[in-house]
Amino acid sequence: MSLSNLSSIEWNNALKNNKICPYELIEVLLDNKHEFLWHPLGFVMCRVARWENLSLRVHIWPSHKGYQQTPALLIHDHLFHLKSWVISGEIENKEYAIEHNGKDHAIYEARYDGDKSIIEKTNVYCSKRLTKKSICRAGSSYEVSSGVFHESESLSNRTTLTVCETLDEIARPPRVLGCVEGLFSYTYHRKQATKDEICELAKEI
Repeated sequence: MSLSNLSSIEWNNALKNNKICPYELIEVLLDNKHEFLWHPLGFVMCRVARWENLSLRVHIWPSHKGYQQTPALLIHDHLFHLKSWVISGEIENKEYAIEHNGKDHAIYEARYDGDKSIIEKTNVYCSKRLTKKSICRAGSSYEVSSGVFHESESLSNRTTLTVCETLDEIARPPRVLGCVEGLFSYTYHRKQATKDEICELAKEI
């Protein structure tokens, strides 16, 4: 099956029916010169397609944390509804309820400047409470509503690959939970991943 020029409905059907081969997907994205970027949280992100307020992304998660930038602030929310299909490997997703009368975390807001992600501390503090934890293996999926704080990480000792569908819903800066004693701001860089790096990750699927 060719993965090029699929409509959103065709993508959705292929994902639902587990018809996406991770090796073929990576090969097609490389052949079509898609850009792969290292996300500050340590995985590779590739924007595949966009249809109005609906986007499709591929995330490739190494078997180690070596590409995470520090401080690695894992708990964040999104401006979009997220549905993520696990194509290979294993993902653990945790969701949290925020208690605004707490003092355990500072809430940061994120903005983007070219290839930089900049988070800045607000004057809002909170605590968190774990509300949901799920482990998704190849062939399964999970969803996170817009505005919900969560963290996802690969549990596999091999490369994990996910395909993420995002539906834009909120217009405000994304938020991140940081340390109360943290700096006012942190700057992260979204460096382009090389073809060699992507091929090495593909070998470990």
